[in-house]
Amino acid sequence: MSKRGFRTKTSKKTEPELPQPYTPTASWRLIMPSLAVSRKWLLHSFLAVATAPLLTILGSTLVNGFVVIDIWAGLGVLMEIIAAILVLLNVSATIVLQVDAAAGRTLSVGRMYREAIRFLPRIIGFGAIFGLLFIGGLLLFVVPGLIVMRRYIFGPYCIVEDDLGIRAAMQRSDQLSKPITKQLFSMLLIVCAFGLVTVGLGRLPEPIAFYGSLLATVLPIAYFYLPALRFREAYLNVGRPIK
Repeated sequence: MSKRGFRTKTSKKTEPELPQPYTPTASWRLIMPSLAVSRKWLLHSFLAVATAPLLTILGSTLVNGFVVIDIWAGLGVLMEIIAAILVLLNVSATIVLQVDAAAGRTLSVGRMYREAIRFLPRIIGFGAIFGLLFIGGLLLFVVPGLIVMRRYIFGPYCIVEDDLGIRAAMQRSDQLSKPITKQLFSMLLIVCAFGLVTVGLGRLPEPIAFYGSLLATVLPIAYFYLPALRFREAYLNVGRPIK
């Protein structure tokens, strides 16, 4: 009863809803979505993945005497310089592109490289720490290196997605990747398989070696978004149990 003599309604205690379990997408099923994203973002993907290697190949071809005119050799040197600059910028531009494309956000080429410059110090710093941990882990009977790979594979994506520092990104990556260890390693096997094909194309004998190298620079676009799509699924389903 209330102070005024009216019976008050008592609300039943409701149990908090538990997160619904989900089934992670099989890694091989991410190949077609990765191709679809690559087609949608073809210009950006080409700039981030293939432009620097292509400029390097063409530049070295001109410099090494396929074309012996001095002006062409000078152009070859310029191409190699531009390629070196792009290689540095694309360390972070590829991550910015992968994160935004996988999330379905709009991204101009100009903003991609502006964001790349902003995130570049953190992504390079993360890469240095990750590289030391990974190599050290491999030297300790391989398994610790694989654990490092699993825990911190999403680090660069966390830096860009949530604008995190290196330490916070490593902690966030561990949280996201732990429930999907099996799916992560199956994805890495697919990426390695594509990588072996790419390396094989780059080692074709003459006279088709040059064309194989060109094709090898473009092929990575096909599987470029696989890790980002895996990250996006884990990011959207954080805290949910796996079926």
